[in-house]
Amino acid sequence: MVPVLNRKAVFAAIALLVVGLLIGYVLGIQVAKGNSRNYSPAPSQQKGSLKTSPLFTRQNATVTGKVTKVDGNKITVVDDKNQSDIFVLSKNIAIVTAIAPGKVATPSTNIKDIQLNQSALIALQIVDGEYQVISIAYTNYPPASPSARNTIKP
Repeated sequence: MVPVLNRKAVFAAIALLVVGLLIGYVLGIQVAKGNSRNYSPAPSQQKGSLKTSPLFTRQNATVTGKVTKVDGNKITVVDDKNQSDIFVLSKNIAIVTAIAPGKVATPSTNIKDIQLNQSALIALQIVDGEYQVISIAYTNYPPASPSARNTIKP
């Protein structure tokens, strides 16, 4: 036989359940809204900041695009998706111009050798907390001279 609970006990149990659900609902709304008063994103989540670690010896990046402007020690780079950014040139910049297939190019450190609006692979490295261009390697070979072309005669 199941014992019959008195009405006061049943009412108290239901009241506690309703109060508990109400408190949970109110707290859930506060969490869902995001109580921003006490929240600040971690430095690695903030826009414009860079995650660093004592374990990193270097951080590198590469961009495939074109240099569209040279302004002193800064260049403007436009990538294949037409996004642009400005980067500082490293003091030890290496500029490599493609000569011809099978030939070895000699890197230059003269920023006057930077070619505008030519496809290039641009390598960057973090120096003093900012990305700096450490090399620009042009990927298009110059046209071959007529005497160097292989032509098939009919």
